[in-house]
Amino acid sequence: MLPEFPKLKEATSLFVRELLKQRAKEKMGPLGDIRKTAIYEGDRIEISRSDGNTSEITLERFHADASISKEEYDQKGVQVYFDAMAKAGRDMGEQLAKFSYRRVGEEMERAGQVFKYTGAFSIDLVIRGLEAMDIDFDKDGNPKVQILVGRNLYEQILNSNPSAEDHERIERLLERKFNEFRIRESDRKLVD
Repeated sequence: MLPEFPKLKEATSLFVRELLKQRAKEKMGPLGDIRKTAIYEGDRIEISRSDGNTSEITLERFHADASISKEEYDQKGVQVYFDAMAKAGRDMGEQLAKFSYRRVGEEMERAGQVFKYTGAFSIDLVIRGLEAMDIDFDKDGNPKVQILVGRNLYEQILNSNPSAEDHERIERLLERKFNEFRIRESDRKLVD
């Protein structure tokens, strides 16, 4: 009979679970930082939005296969197991990222916070995007803005050189958004 090594098995199991999570998160991009909740039963969830609307999401199954041949194990030893688990984590993260970005896109589309543009990038595009958003502010009055854009648009934004007039337009917009935020916050119902 082979000996049992419960502490080693537990440590290895924990390491592999963390490895899977880490590799999946790498594929998630900015969505990897969003809080996650485990759902133990059922095949759908309901989302309640701040405006009172709700929608139901049917859960999807994600899976990743991992297999190790005896020859691989003989060549690389136990490392081949960890490599296979890391690849499975990346595969899961890729599936989850595609699902998540698709769902976020659908929800944003439904909320009217998506617009498409063609042609060259301009500051007007940024201002139009900010106009469509509800912007929150921190306790010091700084805007908390998170946007999802494609890589090409992201690079164009980074390389843009807004004029003083463009900066002024954005400042006026942010002042107006700050006032809207204060009104939204003052209308909020506090819960005991």
